Amino acid sequence: MATRSLPQSPRTDRKAKLCSSLNSTTEKVSNVLSWLPSKSSKRLMKNKSATHDLSTSLISYTPASTSTQGVISSNENLELLCSTSTSGIPVYLEKCIEFIENNGGFEQEGLYRVPGNQTHLAEVEKRFLKSGEFDVSSFDTPVHVAATALKSFFSCLPESLIPTDYHSRWKQVMMAADDKEKIDGIREALSHLPHSNQTVLRYLVKHLAKVSCSPKTVMNSNNLSKVWTPTLFRPVFTSYEELSSGIIAFQLALELLIINSDSLFSLNTLL
Repeated sequence: MATRSLPQSPRTDRKAKLCSSLNSTTEKVSNVLSWLPSKSSKRLMKNKSATHDLSTSLISYTPASTSTQGVISSNENLELLCSTSTSGIPVYLEKCIEFIENNGGFEQEGLYRVPGNQTHLAEVEKRFLKSGEFDVSSFDTPVHVAATALKSFFSCLPESLIPTDYHSRWKQVMMAADDKEKIDGIREALSHLPHSNQTVLRYLVKHLAKVSCSPKTVMNSNNLSKVWTPTLFRPVFTSYEELSSGIIAFQLALELLIINSDSLFSLNTLL
């Protein structure tokens, strides 16, 4: 006698669909967060379990500062730091990039992905605050320390380099149909940033473009955009779905900035 399966109840069917949807969302978020650094296996497990907790109403995708103090005092902002430098670029930022470019940074595999020693970073910041000197030459992996110092500088700014108030414009730009429209939209979005932010972003992205052109770093424009997006945007989202789509949009924007840095940051198109 043939057996006949009983139909599932509507409640059971809805529950199965909900579980499937949550699993899909969790997988997307895990992929998006896969490039975030983890200092320990315990933190890795904590981050992994957090992707299953959808009760959080506000999600801040902000990298933790690598120093409790950094080199920026509480009364300083990017505009002030730029105005007190003869080149228009904050001195500490300039020294970090100059060291990286002049001391084998383009030969260093995993540049900006491999973190420098945190104790060494704290020592570098302490020396700079005391004497204004940027000295990492005595450390085992000085280029990685300098790279971490550079990222720490941006993390310690009171506001992200691409401020939150401008994020909706950048996300809208990334919805354009093709890359040409996206690039034109990025150029327009750049023109609305404050003068200091434009100047520093140009300086940084020009440097990242050089890094992306060096095969030995194994850090192409896509990899660099994944590593730098949390630091330069510091976005805040209200759901994991928004986090997944938003981070992808910001990563693509940064990747296009790096690839098209020469045309997007020519002196006559900005400021």
